[in-house]
Amino acid sequence: MNMTPIHQPPIICQVTKVIDGDTLICDRKIPIRLCGIDSPETGQPYSKSAQNLLLRLTLNKNINVIPVSKDSYDRIIAEVWHKNLLINTQLLSWGLAYTYNHNCPTPQSIFQLAQQSAQTRKLNIWSSPQIPPWLYRKNK
Repeated sequence: MNMTPIHQPPIICQVTKVIDGDTLICDRKIPIRLCGIDSPETGQPYSKSAQNLLLRLTLNKNINVIPVSKDSYDRIIAEVWHKNLLINTQLLSWGLAYTYNHNCPTPQSIFQLAQQSAQTRKLNIWSSPQIPPWLYRKNK
C-alpha cells in the first residue's frame, strides 16, 4: 500500500459510517483507515465481527483522529481515539485485527501487547489458523 506522509492537525469529527473492521467515514465525509492494524477482509472469517466492534466503539460518537498519512485510495491513515480509548488497539485486543505496517504515533510495542493478549486468550482470529488479510487480498 503506497502512503504519503501528511502534516495535518488532529481532526475531531463524528463517525457516520463504518465500512469494515478498519475503515470508517466521519461527518466531514472523510474516509479514515486505522493505522497499524489490518482486519479481516469482507468474506473472511471474523470480518463482520471486526466491523461490528468498530461500529459499537465509534458509530455516532465524536472521535479524535491523529492523521499519519494518506493512502492510494485517498483515505487518511490515522490513530482513532474515543475519549481515552485507542480504537486501533481495541480491535487487536479482541482478536479482530492483526498488527500491520506500523506507522502510528503510539509505540509499536503497545500494538504488539494488545495482539499478544488476544493470541494468548485465543480470541477470534487466533482461535484457529486464518489467512491474514494482506495475503487474502494478494490471492484474490
